[in-house]
Amino acid sequence: MMVLYRKPNSLEGKRVKKIDIVYDYELLKDKISEKGLTQETLAPKLNMSRTSLNLKMNSKSNFTQTEIKVMAELLNIPSKELGNYFFKGFVRKNVQNIGEVI
Repeated sequence: MMVLYRKPNSLEGKRVKKIDIVYDYELLKDKISEKGLTQETLAPKLNMSRTSLNLKMNSKSNFTQTEIKVMAELLNIPSKELGNYFFKGFVRKNVQNIGEVI
């Protein structure tokens, strides 16, 4: 008889805040347009629905490694540039009007 030991999870029973990362896919969207594609025409090439691709392009879901690899091949994105297209964090710019400079 085999007995499996399960290591206790230090977070078990505790509330853990999920960190959502929002990526900026504007460069990727531009590349898709540059290649004459749309989300509707690209989605089947990735074996997904247009809705699934749209959710991923709007940071509501994450791309898998395989999807990133296939998209990079379809869009001719060099591996050195993948970070610019897939892992660029979205930065919200806040503008504050402090007052008049004299």
